[in-house]
Amino acid sequence: MESALRGCGEASGRTALVGGFMKGVGAAHERFGRLPFRELFAPSIYIADRGVEIGPRMARYFAFRPDDLARLPETKANFFKPDGSLHREGDMFRQP
Repeated sequence: MESALRGCGEASGRTALVGGFMKGVGAAHERFGRLPFRELFAPSIYIADRGVEIGPRMARYFAFRPDDLARLPETKANFFKPDGSLHREGDMFRQP
């Protein structure tokens, strides 16, 4: 993670979330939740840390929006390889 964030400032989820998203998740959990709140994101965190192989559909999404993915240093660090190319089909995509 450190190498991906080098030069990008402080790590933050603010660039990826819609405003009020976490407040909405919290409200829905208070009303309907059964699991402890801290366990809700465990599967997503596991996949982000371990990675997922990029399939054809995900590769098309990346290739369709390169300008948007490169707009912010934080997203560029995630969606582009160190050599500046986009991740492609068959690559392991991680977001630690």
